[in-house]
Amino acid sequence: MFFIGPLSASIWFWSFVAHAFVLLLLFARSARADDVLHPGVFRSDPPTLHSLSFRWYIEGDDDGDASCAVYYRKEGAGEWLDALPLLRVNREEVDRDFEHYGENAGRYTVGNLLAGSILFLEPDRAYEVRLDLFDPDGGSGSQQLILRTRAEPRAPELSRVLHLYPANFPGAMESPAFTSPARAFAALTPGSEILVHAGGHVGGLSLSLRGRAEAPIVIRAAGDGAAIFSVVEGNNFDLSNSAHVFVEGVVLRGGRMALLAQNARDLVVRRCLIEGARYGIYNGLAASENWYIAGNVLTGTDEHWEPRTQEGAAETGIAVFGADTWWSIIA
Repeated sequence: MFFIGPLSASIWFWSFVAHAFVLLLLFARSARADDVLHPGVFRSDPPTLHSLSFRWYIEGDDDGDASCAVYYRKEGAGEWLDALPLLRVNREEVDRDFEHYGENAGRYTVGNLLAGSILFLEPDRAYEVRLDLFDPDGGSGSQQLILRTRAEPRAPELSRVLHLYPANFPGAMESPAFTSPARAFAALTPGSEILVHAGGHVGGLSLSLRGRAEAPIVIRAAGDGAAIFSVVEGNNFDLSNSAHVFVEGVVLRGGRMALLAQNARDLVVRRCLIEGARYGIYNGLAASENWYIAGNVLTGTDEHWEPRTQEGAAETGIAVFGADTWWSIIA
């Protein structure tokens, strides 16, 4: 006969309770957690001159141990090269608060995905890319595609050249010549270039310029000295709703926004000096796309980065954002 005494019964009872509790915890976790990877939407973002970027949205993988290896090679080459693996982004909360913005004013929860880039590529070159997604808990996926890095935008040779001179310019002017910026820009048509000559010019211009891919509109410093557009209040250049416009080598001085370009497409801002504006280059609408911003020097009005107050937070060099910011290109 087997006899269970009071002490043995107590030990047996609590051992049973402990095992049941562990099983209950395991069951509860399995009911709410999904550690298995479920591949979702894969996106290749617009390329830059030297990089290709990817986002692979997923479901599951609650323990965050999924990984994605990335390989690439020039189109037609034999050997695959290793790129950095995609970064696991697992619904972390980002606190973007500036001082005095208030509790939770800037909190943002990121998505469930893996994201990353292949860097240091050659411009205007086709690459084969392979991505292998894997989760040790189960689930996998693979993508193989051919992508091309972006070519640096170059305006074609334009046959129609206009000249903008400062008011009261004392010397000889090349024709067709203007001394009023408003009149000069009003004369621009697709395939036109305006050379802005050295000196001071009145800013505060609202310009909706519509070039075409094969016939852009080019605003370029003439190369005979600093071509300066100045404004005290308001915006200096407003290129909202413009398309296929090059702005090169000019100085934009003062104002709230040096260059505002809402809903602008195929905009190039290159080798400009932007100074004394609260915002350097600004877009807040998602419809803007395919920009190229390179080689510019921007200096603002706020001499100190920290501490950042609510008022000081608006002192921004380049602010390009919207509902779908990732579809805008800044190179």
